[in-house]
Amino acid sequence: MTDLYPAIALIFSPVAAAMAFLIVYDEYQRHFTERKNALKIALKAALATFIFFNILLFLFLQAVRFLR
Repeated sequence: MTDLYPAIALIFSPVAAAMAFLIVYDEYQRHFTERKNALKIALKAALATFIFFNILLFLFLQAVRFLR
């Protein structure tokens, strides 16, 4: 099961990060006149989402391994 961690992380974490980027960018481009500010905030949100999902997946798989 833990052998699947890299495959799952490589597939779902970037997808989640891309979705977070699109949602945040779409919302913040309405609030900022400069595109640069909205882009910076959206990239930070995407990076935070990517890291969060990787940590969450790692902890879940460690818990599964521990319970076996």
